Amino acid sequence: MKTLNFYVTREFLATLLMSLGILTFGLMGVNMIKVFKLMADGVSAADAGMFLLYVTPMILTLGIPWAVLVAVMLVFGKMSADNEITAMRACGVSIMQIMSPIICIVFLLSLLCLWLQLEIAPVGQGNARSVGRSIATTNPAAMFQPGVELPVDNMRITIGDMDKKNNLEDVQIYVMSKDGSKLEQDIHAQGGTLTIDKAKERIVLTLKQVTFVKYDEGSKRPMRWYSETWTHPISYGEEENRKRLRKRESYMTSRELFGRAILDNKVGLDTTKLEVELHKRLALGISPIAFLLIGLPLAVRTSRKETSLNLLISVGLAGLFLACIMIFNSMDTKPELRPQLLMWIPNVLYQLGGIFCIYRIAKR
Repeated sequence: MKTLNFYVTREFLATLLMSLGILTFGLMGVNMIKVFKLMADGVSAADAGMFLLYVTPMILTLGIPWAVLVAVMLVFGKMSADNEITAMRACGVSIMQIMSPIICIVFLLSLLCLWLQLEIAPVGQGNARSVGRSIATTNPAAMFQPGVELPVDNMRITIGDMDKKNNLEDVQIYVMSKDGSKLEQDIHAQGGTLTIDKAKERIVLTLKQVTFVKYDEGSKRPMRWYSETWTHPISYGEEENRKRLRKRESYMTSRELFGRAILDNKVGLDTTKLEVELHKRLALGISPIAFLLIGLPLAVRTSRKETSLNLLISVGLAGLFLACIMIFNSMDTKPELRPQLLMWIPNVLYQLGGIFCIYRIAKR
């Protein structure tokens, strides 16, 4: 029995490490685009490298469950195709005895994912965000990207182009109401310039050939006027400090989430977003167990030596799981739907479905 368990464990670990390496490399590639952009905006290579280090825990929390599913599908699919599972069961070895070392490994991986999700990954995400924000102090002009909307107070600024001397073309500014629900003013300029005052931590936006359109609810037609020049200061230092006053839920550790929830509850604020964030992390943390339980019976039933079908199934299952998590996470503004409880639907369905299928296989 020890020899059999060693064989299954060796095959599973080898496939798991290979899958995790490939998935981590693929997920890291998405962040490499951000790294190159940060370096182009003036961030040093050392800080860009730290950015990759900071996002690694979050990548692992997504890669480990997926790697578990891929490893289970490939290893047990091959064993089923080679009739190894049938031979083991003919010798009196149950399906649970075959699974026992894998269950222990996946349980430990789930604990690792929980630790990363609750404590390490949020801090890393916050630090990675700080690297991006450092652009505002080292190279404030880099905040203005052609075709990318820049929110500043109640304004939404978009530029068509900007050269190395900070000359702007085709500047569009939308001035919103304080609650952000209504458009109050539309400002369009043919061109302009950015002047950076690092001592006062502000950018002076000087626009030329400016057309103003003001929308008034009491008037049927908007007011229009024209100006050759218009100047507006933007205090990027104050803006960045204001953003840091209240940390986003995704950057909080579990203790911070609990603390914020208790404080918000005492003053009568809605804590749905905090609860959804916490339940999302817990659901993703134990997802390796769900992927193991649903993946094993599917791998045995496919009974194919080819890896294409098993890989396709693993991609579909992982994609469906993450899609459900993302959908329920987007419902954090609708507390009446109880999105924090809906977050557990994928785990419950995968685990119960997997247990039922394993039971059916074990009874054969």
